[in-house]
Amino acid sequence: MRFIGLVLGLTLITSHVTAETRSQGVYDVALRGIRGATFSFASVEEGGRYSTTGKVTTSGIVAAIRRISYFAKTQGSIRAGRYVPSRYEESRTYAGEVSGSRIAYRGGVPVSRVYDPPRPNYKAKIDYATQGDAIDVMTAAFALFRDMPRDEVCTFNSFLFDGTRRAQVIMTGPRVEGAFLVCDAEYRRIDGYSEREMTEEGSRFSFKMSYGEAGNGLWHPKRVDMNTTYGRGRMVRR
Repeated sequence: MRFIGLVLGLTLITSHVTAETRSQGVYDVALRGIRGATFSFASVEEGGRYSTTGKVTTSGIVAAIRRISYFAKTQGSIRAGRYVPSRYEESRTYAGEVSGSRIAYRGGVPVSRVYDPPRPNYKAKIDYATQGDAIDVMTAAFALFRDMPRDEVCTFNSFLFDGTRRAQVIMTGPRVEGAFLVCDAEYRRIDGYSEREMTEEGSRFSFKMSYGEAGNGLWHPKRVDMNTTYGRGRMVRR
């Protein structure tokens, strides 16, 4: 499950136009060379507002052992180049059990997270009021996987907050490698993680996003290479 969460966390979409812009894509996800999941997304942006959905499902050998799916959606606005989420929802199916949660925002600041089924004894380790500079994971995916102008490739840098944990994504580049624009990036765990997650698993994970031409002068990710707690991972666009 952490791998699926990391995929969503790294499967980190906007273009600054007033007309409706739609983006979508499907990626095969492999871990240590073995195909294990599929990531798909779709998004709409219009008039400074965005909405996007994403789904990770196990496939191949992994799916033959156990079927797992993770669905998330978010919506918000773009103000002066800044993403301001207004609502985030997720649901997951694992071992035949379905669970989910949703986060409500006010002015881009998370104010509550509701779980289904309920968690009456749950208490967040991080004060939500301090997370106004962070976005949810699907907004990050929206920012990274959209069709975008060349001058916006590799420009994403943001804090992330999933209602429990705080992290950061930092990108540099691009550099040209053949027909691709390549971004070097790092996913950094900051707060809300256990001591074992921070020390044994590590707090920093590097990844590389290779953008190719999408047509009409736009670019989108063709491949993502990443380090995970389970080894080297790769996402390839179909």
